[in-house]
Amino acid sequence: MKMADGAFAQAYTAPVVDGPHQIIVGADVTAVAADAPHLPGMVEATERHVGRRKRLTADAGYHSEENCRLLQAAGIDALIPPDKLKHTDRLPRAPRGRIPHDLSMRQRMRRKRQTRVGWAVYRMHKAIAEPVLGQIKGARGFQLFLLRGLRKVRAE
Repeated sequence: MKMADGAFAQAYTAPVVDGPHQIIVGADVTAVAADAPHLPGMVEATERHVGRRKRLTADAGYHSEENCRLLQAAGIDALIPPDKLKHTDRLPRAPRGRIPHDLSMRQRMRRKRQTRVGWAVYRMHKAIAEPVLGQIKGARGFQLFLLRGLRKVRAE
């Protein structure tokens, strides 16, 4: 996978984590750096294992107009910010009143995240996914895949 600094590394993207139980409910590995193309497949895998979810949060890398429309059509309340933000960044307050219907999906997600409810929901995103990954990496010592190649890594 091509990294941000231009170098290539053996790297993969993988899990979907259930919030209340903090367990991985859908997983796949891919060597494609962009996350957005994988969201529909991960939602499908999650539905297969635990049924349809009412709410979904994801990192900014999963945001795309297509993904937002797909989730909206499926009746899933999604919060996928279109911009990367540091957890220390302060968001401007959302304008008062309902979200206008003429906004693009990108503008709607920004506005949704600025609301008190949106900010509270998205703040929990890190508390849901990171402990699971920390358990795998820290407590179990799983830092690298032992095998090479996508097929073998999927099996591992």
